[in-house]
Amino acid sequence: MGIGFGVQPWYCGDLILRRGLRTLAFELKSSSVPRVSKGFWNALEDISPDEAYVVAPVKESYPMKGDVMVSPLQEIIAKLQEE
Repeated sequence: MGIGFGVQPWYCGDLILRRGLRTLAFELKSSSVPRVSKGFWNALEDISPDEAYVVAPVKESYPMKGDVMVSPLQEIIAKLQEE
């Protein structure tokens, strides 16, 4: 099954992946203590992804708010390769 992807135009650092019927949203941050803007939360409301992640240089994943996880890039890559 292929992966579709796109960068949304309403704010920077946003990546949307579509795998089959699932949609995954990513916000890319360079800070180890990432913060997201109101635009991020608005985008999640607009696209209603199945999973949402803030990708940051952290050692391990942890919950941010709701179902949004802060995760290191290595964990995201491993997760995508498993599926």
